[in-house]
Amino acid sequence: MVYEPPKMPPIGDLLPNRYGYALSIREPWITAILLFGKRFENRPRRSHYRGRIYLHASKTYDKEGHKFLTDNGFIVPPDLKTEGIKGYVELIGCVEITDAMREQSIFATGPHCLVLDDPKPLRFLPCKGQLAIPFKVDLYDLRAQDGNSHNAALYG
Repeated sequence: MVYEPPKMPPIGDLLPNRYGYALSIREPWITAILLFGKRFENRPRRSHYRGRIYLHASKTYDKEGHKFLTDNGFIVPPDLKTEGIKGYVELIGCVEITDAMREQSIFATGPHCLVLDDPKPLRFLPCKGQLAIPFKVDLYDLRAQDGNSHNAALYG
């Protein structure tokens, strides 16, 4: 009898959403989103994208942001990695900033705020960023870098 390997479904069936979208944000703001309850991401203009968005730590570290967080009682971990995917959120809206929002959250400064929900950290995955808001990421490539095992949430 000749051995026949099992029939595998097409890779697209195993990973139905090959592409995802990412938003490049400077650290320590991703840490604030993932750990400190930051639910608004300030932007100069509106975004119409809604849904899961991966959080990409840009190459540049925001030293003023670090000072802002520590001055407000947050303990920012040392040596935060940059240039990679660190987690994801659901982007549920984009609103113009109001005085009520400024009073409600120290993180809302505007003029437009992306409204974020359900943050999930992932193991750091190196990835170059882009200026587009949001930019497309190839989840197959990230999966290959990840060793296909640790970040199951990345693919769902």
